[in-house]
Amino acid sequence: MLASSASPRLANSRGILKMLKIVGFGGSAGSFEAFEEILPTLPQGLNAAYVFITHLPRTHVSHIPTLFSKHTPMEVHCTDRALDLKADHLYVIAPHTFLCLEGNQLKPREREPGEPNRAINTFFTSLAKERGKDAVAVLLSGAGSDGALGMVRVRDAGGTNFTQNPPSAKYLSMPRTAMRLKAAGQLFTPDQLAFHLFRELSPKVSASQAS
Repeated sequence: MLASSASPRLANSRGILKMLKIVGFGGSAGSFEAFEEILPTLPQGLNAAYVFITHLPRTHVSHIPTLFSKHTPMEVHCTDRALDLKADHLYVIAPHTFLCLEGNQLKPREREPGEPNRAINTFFTSLAKERGKDAVAVLLSGAGSDGALGMVRVRDAGGTNFTQNPPSAKYLSMPRTAMRLKAAGQLFTPDQLAFHLFRELSPKVSASQAS
């Protein structure tokens, strides 16, 4: 009896929360500058939360949330513990962690010493698994190849990918790897992304509704 009385509330809660849209940003070298340009223009009021994943040394003390707060009215959080996602909030990975999406919660996992930093692949893969065709992944400037396989996962799940146009990126390797794997999706420059995101996140109007 207890389980049956609790489950309708749980199901209803999950149904409401599931509508929250999540946009994952990933990048390494050069991504900080690109994201600072993008940040003031990110769409708000569309029931979307934003997550920023980058490569940081395990022992690094991150001041990124404080710095990003200067460029946006959104609340900015460091995800050094499990957090429930909220619309119009920005979440930044903690230096010593990998970050995964589970339902509508971000859950960090300790990155072991010497463990290769595949933080972007890790998050994008969880985003694809949890959100499927509603997943939105954005790959920014960076050296190396992290993020490209995560973009493949989002593509294969039917989600939407955006990749910084290599000529506008300080480091080309990450965007070019995604392009080589045919997972880059739509290319953009930092000043163009807000328009594309607004169009992607805005409620879709069906033909019957339009008429």
